[in-house]
Amino acid sequence: MQPNRRLNIVCWAFPSWNGDYLKSTVQLMKELAINHNVLYIDYSYTWKDILFPGKNQSFVPKQVLEKKFSLQNVSLPNGGNIHVLSLPPTIPFNWTSNPKTYSAIEKLNNKIVKSRIKHGLNQWGFVPDIAINAFNPFYGNATIELFNKCPIIYYCYDNIDATVWASKHGSRLEQQFLSLADGIIFTSEALQRSKEFSRPSHIVNNGVDIRNFESFQSESVSSRDRKIVGYTGSVDDRLDFDLLEALIASHPHYDFQFIGRVMTSATERLEKFTNVKFFGAVAPEELPKMMTAFDAGIIPFVTNEFTKNIYPMKVNEYLIMGIPVVSTNFAKLNDLTDFISVSTSNEQFPSLLDNAIQYDNCTARKARIQKARSNSWQQKGIELQNILLSYAS
Repeated sequence: MQPNRRLNIVCWAFPSWNGDYLKSTVQLMKELAINHNVLYIDYSYTWKDILFPGKNQSFVPKQVLEKKFSLQNVSLPNGGNIHVLSLPPTIPFNWTSNPKTYSAIEKLNNKIVKSRIKHGLNQWGFVPDIAINAFNPFYGNATIELFNKCPIIYYCYDNIDATVWASKHGSRLEQQFLSLADGIIFTSEALQRSKEFSRPSHIVNNGVDIRNFESFQSESVSSRDRKIVGYTGSVDDRLDFDLLEALIASHPHYDFQFIGRVMTSATERLEKFTNVKFFGAVAPEELPKMMTAFDAGIIPFVTNEFTKNIYPMKVNEYLIMGIPVVSTNFAKLNDLTDFISVSTSNEQFPSLLDNAIQYDNCTARKARIQKARSNSWQQKGIELQNILLSYAS
């Protein structure tokens, strides 16, 4: 959909631009970049990240350390272009629980990053029409200071109150920023209901990149005797390992494949089974081909304060491939209730999985694919675009 105005959009993101998994912020900005000028301010790495890089960190040192290399123009497969600005290393802050100490470090970090951002804006000649802070209240004050001449939107895609890494200051800083932003965008109704705010709010659910999946999707049901049950996404403490262990033990005739970053040692409980395989993280463009082996996709999340606010990207990725989906009742996915099977107990989950596989058919697969198409990132980009235009007018 061609807009009646081309916006200059700055997105100060918590998620890094690069990486080995899909991020809603990145997907949405890629869609906006087709019809708008987008500056993506990348994740702010600290000196700890620079000196002791982890295996999952994908920053380019020269872009982070050297100002002259910090602004990159990226051509996208969808025909858009986006500018990505790398920030200089900052001082680690998660170690302190003291608000005064944190505030002192925050002021120093704000000074460091604001200088780089101003340089990037001047280098491109970029004057924002609207600014998005994507789940990054740690730089909420700096966002307000830098972009106070245009509307500021907070994009909230997770429950920061339940995240371990933000437990010391995340809730306090987010609540402060919620009162300062001009508008708020949530990824689920449950997440919206969990917050206290007085600003206008909107919901843009997560989507699926149909361009990445459409050449691999199938409306036909596999005829192989040995069925494959798949899970995509991070393997972490969101998963109900009691459920999984019992499920796998009772289904030796199925193979269980997990594709995604392994973030917990609890996988040891499953590795003892010969019908389980962990593939680790794969590039987004490699995922659809691997998913062609799935006869069903599962979302075996625990039910708690964190998961109840999630709208998982994997659900539409399963659906766009046509495969049946079986999930625990961790959240209210109201728009998908006619297309997925939801268990009300761990005891019910195995029978739902068996039925989903046994009674799968071409008609059901076609309906799933059609539903997922209505939840494409292209559609979500249009929804977000219309919201932003209403603020920038």
